[in-house]
Amino acid sequence: MSDEGRNNRWTEHFRDILNQPNPPQTYNFDDEREAIGAVDELDVNTGDISVEETEDAIRSLKNKKAPGLDEIPAEILKAGGRSMAEQLTRLCNDCWRQAKIPEDWRKGKAFDCIHRESLWAILSMCGIPQVIVNVFRSLYHNSCCCVKTNTGHTGFKITTGVRQGCILSPVLFNTALDFVMRKAIKSGEAGVSWNNHGRLTDLDYADDIALLAESDSKLQEATSSLNQEATKVGLRISAEKSKVMKIGIEHTPININVGTTQLENFTNFTYLGSTVSYDGDADSDIRTRITKAAAFWFRRPSMPVRRGRCLPAPSRR
Repeated sequence: MSDEGRNNRWTEHFRDILNQPNPPQTYNFDDEREAIGAVDELDVNTGDISVEETEDAIRSLKNKKAPGLDEIPAEILKAGGRSMAEQLTRLCNDCWRQAKIPEDWRKGKAFDCIHRESLWAILSMCGIPQVIVNVFRSLYHNSCCCVKTNTGHTGFKITTGVRQGCILSPVLFNTALDFVMRKAIKSGEAGVSWNNHGRLTDLDYADDIALLAESDSKLQEATSSLNQEATKVGLRISAEKSKVMKIGIEHTPININVGTTQLENFTNFTYLGSTVSYDGDADSDIRTRITKAAAFWFRRPSMPVRRGRCLPAPSRR
C-alpha cells in the first residue's frame, strides 16, 4: 500500500469511529421546556475578557507538553509577556462578541459520541446564557480532527462528541449526563436508603456510573431506563465494560441485562481507588492499599544511610 493509500485508510478508520449516526430517537426539548417552565438564565459575567484573565490562563498552562497543530508550545506564550496576553485578549474578545471561532481553532481530538444539538438544548434548559451557548456552537461548528502520518496531516470533519483535552469538555459532558441521569432515575423508590435522609441512587464519576438498588428487579429497571434515556443523546451503556455485584453475606449471582447482553457477575470492584467487596469486608481494600504503597516505596531511589540515619533521597527537578 502506498503512503497516500495508508494515509487515506487511517483517515477513513478514524472518521468512522468518531462520527456516529444521529440517535434514532431524541428528546422533544419543546415538551421538556414546557414541563419545567421558564428557566432564568444564570447570573454570570458575559462581558469582555480582561487581559488579567488571559494572563492567568497562560500562567496555568503546563510546560513541556506537546503543542497543538499550530506548533506553539506553552513556553512561547509565557515568554511573550504582557504584549502576548494583550494580543490574545483582543482576538478572544472578537470571537466572544461575534460568537465566531477561527477555523484553525476547530481542529482537535474528539471523544464520546454525544449528540451536539441535544447538548446545546440541555445547556439552555440549565440556564446557561444564550451568548455562551452560541460561542460553544461556533466552537464546534465544522470542527475537525487530523490524522498525522509520515506524509503529513489529513483533516476530516467531526459531527458528534466533545473535544478531547479541552478544559470545557468535562463540564459539557457532565451537564448532559446529569440531565440523562435525572430522566432515567426519577422514581421515588429507586436506589437504596441512605442515612434516613433520602435515597442514594447512583455513584458517578465522569462516565463511570454505579447504579444502586435494593432488589434485582429494581436494578434491572434502573439499568434499562438509563440505557434508553442515554441513547436519546447519542450515548449508551457499554455492556462489555459493565459488571454487576450483589451485596450480602453470600455471593449470589443475579441476572441483569443491557439489551440482549447479560452482565457478568463479580465479587469486588475498584471504585475511585477503593476496593468494594460483596460482603462489605474491608480486608481486600486494605491489602490492595498496602500492596500499592509497597510498590511505590520500592520504586523510589535508594536512600543512603549515614550513622544509622536515613538521608532523604535526592529529588528530580
